[in-house]
Amino acid sequence: MSIFFSISESIRSMAKARIATFLSVTSISLTLILIGAFVMASINLHHWINVVRQKIEMEVFLNGGVDKKNIEEVKTRIINARGVKQITYVSSEEAARRFEKEFGENIYDVLSFNPFPPSFIILMEEAYHSPQKIEQLKIALEKIPEVDEVVYQKPLIDYIDHYINLFYIGLLVISFIVVIIAVILINNTIRLTIYARRDIIQIMRLVGATEGFIRRPFLYEGIFQGLIGSIIAAALLYYFSRIIEMFFYPDIVYTYQSFLGLVIFGVLIGLCSAFFSVGKYINKI
Repeated sequence: MSIFFSISESIRSMAKARIATFLSVTSISLTLILIGAFVMASINLHHWINVVRQKIEMEVFLNGGVDKKNIEEVKTRIINARGVKQITYVSSEEAARRFEKEFGENIYDVLSFNPFPPSFIILMEEAYHSPQKIEQLKIALEKIPEVDEVVYQKPLIDYIDHYINLFYIGLLVISFIVVIIAVILINNTIRLTIYARRDIIQIMRLVGATEGFIRRPFLYEGIFQGLIGSIIAAALLYYFSRIIEMFFYPDIVYTYQSFLGLVIFGVLIGLCSAFFSVGKYINKI
């Protein structure tokens, strides 16, 4: 019975303090929209970076005097190396044809011999897309006696890794700031509600009501504010994602679990804000 009373009291309080409730719910919605947008951007950025990294190749050049038997042995060792996903052999003749296709000039018109050594083009497993793992694989392949040189797009990988880390740091800082703003607004709303109902709180104490019974409506109020604000934010982000998918970027990545997580996070923001503000202000009544 006390739970239903607490819920009805919290709803009645929100209805009376419409402006404060509106500001609190709006702040939660805007906060979660910003956080949700940042999270979706990071998910899609991470997906795009993984697509780019999957296309990054490592090329293993062999010594010029390697015969076919040794080439097969080297191929076996490379395939068995940890981190290698796919391997493609490129003969000297194939390398010359690639040069002509790319630069529009036959190598034999420039030189009297073919300078391109045989090589293997390697695609790496997903776990080996980080700069550290790629460098480990490079060092391991360079230890093969028949290998002359191992090259890959190191500047591109370092560039991606550097700026993605900066993006995530900025995301965390901004998310922290907007959450703090939302908590402060909810805190102020609960504080105003407590002071508006201070006479009722004093009467309840006089008739023997427990502190938990007195505090519970305010906690429910914070939960309801967080729930309403988060549902609004999740709905807007969902329809915004659908619009982007239909008209601008069909490969956008989003999951229903992320929207559900946003709602749960909004409820937690409301509950925590109410809990701390009630604990801080109700004892002053």
